[in-house]
Amino acid sequence: MPQQTQTRRTGEANQVAAGPPRRRAPVRRSIIFLAIATVALAVFILGLGDWGRRRAALSEARWYASELSNRMGDGLALPLNLEIEVPPELRPKLHRFEWLTRQQARRLRAEEGRFIVAQTTEVRQVLGSNGRAVVFFQAGEIDFEWLTRSEFDALYAAQEEELSQDASE
Repeated sequence: MPQQTQTRRTGEANQVAAGPPRRRAPVRRSIIFLAIATVALAVFILGLGDWGRRRAALSEARWYASELSNRMGDGLALPLNLEIEVPPELRPKLHRFEWLTRQQARRLRAEEGRFIVAQTTEVRQVLGSNGRAVVFFQAGEIDFEWLTRSEFDALYAAQEEELSQDASE
């Protein structure tokens, strides 16, 4: 049996082989999706960085509070020397901590209420409010928490005012 060949126009051959034409998603939709995904990824990465910086500051405050609690002894009085010797292996991690001076600690030792004894330097946040990890002393107890910049400024100003009043009396 002889083979029969059919001749088709080139355009027809491609069309028949490819089947019905596919509907392509508009390029605009793809660009919008890519832009949204990029923004979401950027927000996630920035938020993760903020969370890590805040967690590191709270970790420093936890360590400092624990060390200070160990030095308080049975009297549960605030130690006058709030500077804690940092082991060499922790120095790179605990480089941004500030505490009260001996004179300030002496004045606050007799005070009632909750007051700041130490804090980290300000931790910058990209998505959230800048803040600090703060160590408090109240009635023989040491605790720590995260305060935003405005919360810290208000508490610290009130404490400084109280210290200045005590010094003038």
